[in-house]
Amino acid sequence: MEIIKIESEAFKEITSKIDKINDYICQKENKDKPIINSEEIILESEDVCFLLDICSRTLFRLRQNLSLPYKYEGKKCIYKLSDVEKLIQKKLVTTKVKSTDELQKKYISYINSNSNE
Repeated sequence: MEIIKIESEAFKEITSKIDKINDYICQKENKDKPIINSEEIILESEDVCFLLDICSRTLFRLRQNLSLPYKYEGKKCIYKLSDVEKLIQKKLVTTKVKSTDELQKKYISYINSNSNE
């Protein structure tokens, strides 16, 4: 076995670079994971319209052609956020939101802005 000597500054620089590489890898791995559990989140029609930037008539058409599953709760239609995400993934609606990550971030900011009111 061979022993290699290096200066402490060089050692600190190497470990710093290894830490940066590790952080980068962890960041890339976490990017593929969903931000929130969208299976449990229930939205009303106005929420879906806001998140997708569509009008209520477009939402009605999505319900009618069975592109977006929904249920009635009293007199209101409710939707799962996960179903809205599937709608975006399948590109069944024209919207400014292009990915599920974008949708989740918009949902989080929407919830935060509504909780401040």
